[in-house]
Amino acid sequence: MGWTFYHVDKWDLDRKAEIDKMFNWSEGNKSVEVLKSAMVGTTWYGALRVDNGESVEVTAEVVLTAMDSKEYCNFGYKEMCETCGPHEAKCPVGILKLLTPIDSEWANQWRERCWKYHESKKSPDALKNLPYGAEIRFKWGNREVEVVKRAPRYQFKTDWWQVKGEKQYWAKKRIPSEYVVVSRGEAA
Repeated sequence: MGWTFYHVDKWDLDRKAEIDKMFNWSEGNKSVEVLKSAMVGTTWYGALRVDNGESVEVTAEVVLTAMDSKEYCNFGYKEMCETCGPHEAKCPVGILKLLTPIDSEWANQWRERCWKYHESKKSPDALKNLPYGAEIRFKWGNREVEVVKRAPRYQFKTDWWQVKGEKQYWAKKRIPSEYVVVSRGEAA
């Protein structure tokens, strides 16, 4: 359930290829084959064709990855099958479509969270779909925060969020999914 680290020769290791190699194997009449995989940030998602000699199914695997330090160049991973109900739930649609039905309650809940994530990205109130000038409000600890979406400028190569009425940047990854759109801002 913990992390596994090992030394690699280069810092710019292809994490996807490294994990793909790990999951492609066969022994006797048993085999596992990566049908499709993708990296979403530092998380690897894969659809695995598992043949145990008696039946064949396609299940999902989630692998968190990390590089330890530039000095030692250690690659780390933590693998979880979908039946563990992983927290990371941004599995690409192409992988989700390959999965066979499963009886695991946790796996089905995880798949549902992945589908909901993709549906939420289509919403006009999704962060990426809001126009510049849009204002949102959310709770952050004991305080209520209001931020405004800004167009790329200064050191920002993409849109960014500014705390309303202040000269403070707010990281998009710190915006919780439970926010309220206060105003839609400029016309798209």
